Amino acid sequence: MLDEGHGAEDVLLSAVADYRYRGQSYEISVPISLPIRDASFKESAKQFHKVYEARYGHCNREYPLEIVNLQIAGAASIGRAGVEEIAIGAGGEQAFAGTREIVFQGVRQTARIYQREKLGAGDKIYGPAIISEYDSTTILWSEDNVSIDKYGNLILVLEKTTREEGSQ
Repeated sequence: MLDEGHGAEDVLLSAVADYRYRGQSYEISVPISLPIRDASFKESAKQFHKVYEARYGHCNREYPLEIVNLQIAGAASIGRAGVEEIAIGAGGEQAFAGTREIVFQGVRQTARIYQREKLGAGDKIYGPAIISEYDSTTILWSEDNVSIDKYGNLILVLEKTTREEGSQ
């Protein structure tokens, strides 16, 4: 994290030890203090016994423990994420990719297909249409429309408020 430009004072480290009684198959995670020293293990073992007793109604402080995993996590704030505005569109035509025959509510229609990554700010598309991207597809019914805001969000306007059962 220091190599990525975070100051040491900005990095928060935490640690967890997964304990179990020797021979058991299940572990219980308990925090362990940093920097890790002998005292850290002694205190986290006490925590394990408390958690074990609360969970199972008994514990054996004399029975040997095993640490199965020791996890250390680091976090640093990156500050406020910057969100870039996208370029102004040309009405959606630059994103047009063709047409496809589809069926909405039992009616065969021709839907226009658009590539999401080519849509620009201010573009507006009217249904029936399909907006396609690598990880999702947005369907616009005949009465619906979508506009693209300055950050690339799709702002859907669903004109038809009731849909037939099972047709959504």
